[in-house]
Amino acid sequence: EHPAILNALPLAARLGAEATIVGVDREGRVDPAAVEDAVRLLEHAVVLLEDTTDHPTRIDMHGLLALARLARNDLAAAERSAREAAALIAKTSPPTVYPQYLGYAAVAETFLALLRQGGSDADAKRALRNLHTYRRIFPIGRPQAWRHQGSYEELRGNRRKARRSWEKGLASATALGIPYEKDLLRRLLAR
Repeated sequence: EHPAILNALPLAARLGAEATIVGVDREGRVDPAAVEDAVRLLEHAVVLLEDTTDHPTRIDMHGLLALARLARNDLAAAERSAREAAALIAKTSPPTVYPQYLGYAAVAETFLALLRQGGSDADAKRALRNLHTYRRIFPIGRPQAWRHQGSYEELRGNRRKARRSWEKGLASATALGIPYEKDLLRRLLAR
């Protein structure tokens, strides 16, 4: 993860937040028990934030909850969480703080996964448009925006556009020093 996120965790803990870093194995798989812990914590965070006007944090929590629910193959719940985040994004666009990339990217990733299962192309396109709006304002979002755009192009059968998007993402991840994104994009380009 990018140092800007990791370095914020101690401050969040001092302010009373509970943070869980979920590791992955060599293949990028997450332990199912860790996913259940993450879902529990994110559901709690969503309830706590329900009555606040802190839309950036709410976007992140709903987006991350969508991904966690997706990881446990609860597609209906993942879609509900992604729609909650997408509604908040629509209400507060353009993005105002850089950590929102977690939520913006999570919504795109969730709707792309749902598209693979027969979900809405319009939802995926809207989520990608929002993520590209984010990356134009905050460079940290470039690698994920291009990675997800490439995945969308691949789903649409346009391998050439997919490769171009992934190459842009790799160049951005390299320039920004985001090794996780670099590795993901290299793997996509190597397929």
